[in-house]
This record gives sequence, structure tokens and C-alpha cells, in this order.
Amino acid sequence: MGRVEGKVAVVTGGSRGLGQEICRLLAKEGARVAVTDILDIEGEKTVEEIVNSGGVARYYHLNVTQEEGVKEALSAIFKDFQKINILINNAGISGPLKPTHEIGEVEWYQVLDVDAKGVFLCTKHTIPYMKASGGGSIINISSVYGIVAGIDDPPPYLYHAAKGAVSNDQIGRCVLCQG
Repeated sequence: MGRVEGKVAVVTGGSRGLGQEICRLLAKEGARVAVTDILDIEGEKTVEEIVNSGGVARYYHLNVTQEEGVKEALSAIFKDFQKINILINNAGISGPLKPTHEIGEVEWYQVLDVDAKGVFLCTKHTIPYMKASGGGSIINISSVYGIVAGIDDPPPYLYHAAKGAVSNDQIGRCVLCQG
């Protein structure tokens, strides 16, 4: 216990599933957690659960695909907690469950926007706050499908392309290492 005591962690897609479990664990280990998501009701419930268990958490509405919203949410988190030490880029979607020839361009870009562009935007706008906080860790949640092919639905290339971009992301490491 206490592995991240005194740290401030931002978790995208923190309202349910893996993101919710990450929020719970970070709070249990002593972090103050910024639960972010577009699922406001679920996010508030996650925060309530963490607080009722003795942790510290706040909810922030965050659509990872909209740069202005990302900037505003991270600014509010930094203002409220006075630092950001950890970013967990967890928000993601799998895409439409239909054959490849029925997928539209809008659906294609929706998956890439959430799963890849969202990682970039959140990383880009967190780095200055991490630098001001003395450094930190950026963890990008990807998938084995970012490295290997599969034949399942949704069409593999769509989800795999987005997760492959996350698996190969060097943005956070390179910039933070340069001090």
C-alpha cells in the first residue's frame, strides 16, 4: 500500500471497466485521482465509491478527441490538485461491429480519434503540467492487437491500426526525458 502516495493521477476513460479499476487501485495506493470520461453519471459514481472508501478523487468531463476540452480539463485538474504526476491514457473504443465493406469513413475516424488521437492530445497537454510537477509517468493502455493480427470482429485493421499507434507511441517518453 502507498506506492503512489501523494501523487496525482489522471485516468482517461475512468468511469467503468478497466479505467474504473485503475482509478480504484490508484486511490487505494494513495494517489489523488482525476477520473475523466464522457460518461458523467458513471464517473461521479466511481468518484463517490473512491471517496467512500477513504480515497481522494474528483470527476472531470473529458472527451479525449476535442483538443480545447482536453486543455480545459487538464488545466482544471492541475488547478485543483496543484500537480499532475501520472497520466493513464485508457479511453478507447473497439469500433463498429459490422463487415469491413459496411464501415463508413466517419466510423473509421471515430475509432482512430478516440484510440490514437486521444492519447496524443492528452499526452501533449499533460506534459507541461508534469514538467512543472517535477516529472511523472505516462502509461498508454494498448492491446495485443496493436502488435499482432486477428480475424475477429470488429474488422481487425481498424482497431489494430489505432492500438498499433498507441503501442508505438514515443511522444511522452522522449519529451519528458529531455527535462
